[in-house]
Amino acid sequence: EIANDVSYTSSKLNSVADSFYIVTNSAEVEWQTRYLNNFSSEIGISGSTQSNYHQTVDYFGVIPNFLNYGGGVYAIQKWQKGFWTIEGGLRYDYLWEQVYMFNEQLNYISPLHEYSHLSGTLGATYQVSDRLTWNINYGNAWRPPEPNELYGRGVHLSAASYEVGDSALAVEQANNFSTSARYQSPKLTVELGLYYNIINNFIFLEPTANSAGVLQPVHLASGEVP
Repeated sequence: EIANDVSYTSSKLNSVADSFYIVTNSAEVEWQTRYLNNFSSEIGISGSTQSNYHQTVDYFGVIPNFLNYGGGVYAIQKWQKGFWTIEGGLRYDYLWEQVYMFNEQLNYISPLHEYSHLSGTLGATYQVSDRLTWNINYGNAWRPPEPNELYGRGVHLSAASYEVGDSALAVEQANNFSTSARYQSPKLTVELGLYYNIINNFIFLEPTANSAGVLQPVHLASGEVP
């Protein structure tokens, strides 16, 4: 699978507030096997690259110029026998990203970030009866901060806010637990589910105010939501 996406935003000549030209390319190859001794397997590899060319009336912007390359490899194993189906998977991802921008002192800088993470999932499904199914799942996931979350400094036009990034943001990491039961008949479907998610270094917009209580620019923060 190969995909290409180009996003371009601008306004009329002589009235440009912000202009972004974002190009994304991605490709993925996967290999699957049929069931053999109650097992099936899937192995895949993916890659992507993304860049942004930004023009604005000042030195800053909500999305800075950047270039990144990313890749991942994964494997999924499924076992099925009788009333049970058990599935597990592992994935390793790597991201190289460089940002090109002016800092607050109007010095040109090009900070470099590298991220990597190993994530996994494990789940089981039990066919209680012809109409009732029960399953339980665990998953681990991650998300590196985006360039605008790290170094953005400008007006977010669609949100009507002035946003400031934080170059010290850490990688989001999540652990997700869920279980559910599903009853299905020709005339009725009922599903009951429970889940519990733990997210470390959660990235969110934090409104700020001065000592007089007047709202200041919105900052991106990492941690627990107050």
